Amino acid sequence: MSIKHELDQSIPSSVRLTEDERRTILHRIHQQPSRNFNVKPLLAGAMTMLLLVILIPAFQSIQQASELSIQKITVPDVQDGKLINSIYLDNMNELVFSDGTGIVAYDVVNEEKKILTNMDHQSYDWVINDRWLAWTDLESQLHVLNRSTGKVFSMQEGDTYHSLAISHDYLIYMAPDSERKHMAYFRMDLNTHEAQEFHEMTGSSHSKVSIENEVIVIAEELKGHVNETRFTAHDINTLDLILLHEVPLDTAQEVQLNDGKIYAKLLDDKNRQVFGYVDMNTNSFVEIDTPPFESYAISGEYLLLTVWDAKRETDSAQLFKIEEKNAIATEELADLEERLIRPRLTVGGDFMFNGEGADGSVYVMGK
Repeated sequence: MSIKHELDQSIPSSVRLTEDERRTILHRIHQQPSRNFNVKPLLAGAMTMLLLVILIPAFQSIQQASELSIQKITVPDVQDGKLINSIYLDNMNELVFSDGTGIVAYDVVNEEKKILTNMDHQSYDWVINDRWLAWTDLESQLHVLNRSTGKVFSMQEGDTYHSLAISHDYLIYMAPDSERKHMAYFRMDLNTHEAQEFHEMTGSSHSKVSIENEVIVIAEELKGHVNETRFTAHDINTLDLILLHEVPLDTAQEVQLNDGKIYAKLLDDKNRQVFGYVDMNTNSFVEIDTPPFESYAISGEYLLLTVWDAKRETDSAQLFKIEEKNAIATEELADLEERLIRPRLTVGGDFMFNGEGADGSVYVMGK
């Protein structure tokens, strides 16, 4: 029986090797030093299996990393930096951005631009889905476009609106409460314009809310408490409080709800960066070991961090995989030579980030 045949028979059916990987394993087997005695077939099979145990996991790790596909999106005639806060709507193949003259939707398939709304400034607080576009102007006044009818409604002047988030027909925002004593979070039904207050802020916040699977998460640093952050989670439909968890850490940034875990970048009492999550099932905090990073996004078991890149001599986005309590680096983005910045998620939950190449492209990465 040939070693090639033994290789084919020995590989489990769940493992798929490419022809290049198969040739590499056979080549390494044939490179083993020759002996002056005859190797029995059983021993040859054992040697083959031993090499498979050593080599296959390495190939599998490469395959697991490359299960993510990368799409490059280049929008023609867009000034540098205008795509830095762009949002990608997966189900519509739309890249939406604010270019200083309005909010524009770029159809990636048909390569067409459509101006959704005109404005004389670049908006930094705006949200969009396939039904609605909401944004604030320079005075923090709120405006909402119904994408189906093209009609715009604006909230009364004098109020200010911040920290926008959207889910289906609900808009989440922060504004003064009814007595104008505190800031509070509200949920507005965009069909009826009815707004309900559901969370009064008792501290400050360094992060927008995060929404996943009908759950809203808010993080705030408590006044009068040193290095203490409170996470609260509400049901977006009933507005019921479903979780409250406090951690002895400060300055929660970039809060993101992912698979029932509330991730955030925080600081401890020695100003040390801490990254971890509150497990909503156990109501406990778990710290993840990562290299120092500026910003992040997480999707499933994958983590996109902006870390120091010696090759580029600057910080750049790198893909990691979370295994237990550790972030393990992958080589997924090594072939992209430009600096990669601003990791975030698409509306559908895939990764997206910006490149600093000459064409100013945006990348979308997902399964």
